Amino acid sequence: MRADLLSRIRQAKMDALSAKAIHQKRLNSYNFLNWLIDIFSLGVPISFYAAIILSNTPWVNSLNLIASTLLLILACVKLVGGYDNKVKTHIKYLAENIMVKEEAQNLVGEANCSDERAQGFLKFAQSVEKPDSEFLSDRTETERIFAYREALKEFDPSNPNPKCPSCGANPWQFAQGSCQMCGNTPIQKVTEKKNE
Repeated sequence: MRADLLSRIRQAKMDALSAKAIHQKRLNSYNFLNWLIDIFSLGVPISFYAAIILSNTPWVNSLNLIASTLLLILACVKLVGGYDNKVKTHIKYLAENIMVKEEAQNLVGEANCSDERAQGFLKFAQSVEKPDSEFLSDRTETERIFAYREALKEFDPSNPNPKCPSCGANPWQFAQGSCQMCGNTPIQKVTEKKNE
């Protein structure tokens, strides 16, 4: 396989790993919202019936009214925000990015990979990346840096000390810094501080 194709395959793998990290992070926040709504969905009726059985005091009724209102607000946020559809879309793109990562890993490790197979993979990776990038177009700079750092950690699982190609820092030893790619403290600055 030609060196330029190998480089493009590695870049496709890095892009897939970065997108995977963002999808996982957003899915976690949506799952937390769903968990919160489920807790309120169970808690409000239980507390309402407990209040009826135990006592019918004004403060218990007020508490039930507040909890019911909060449940209604959370349910409206979930419905209006379309979180169920977003969760499904994140799961879909997460699975596609995992497939791209795995196939890239296989191609890079394959000794006799043909240029045609590599180019076919790159077309597939591009077809996955375009709608995925559009879906993640609202990502923040903080999310982008976080995703890149997570991708560096996972890019070469056999390497216990991955390095950011921009600053040389290990993403597993994160210290907020000035690197534009991974957000870490560049290795030169860490060394300079130790020498001072």
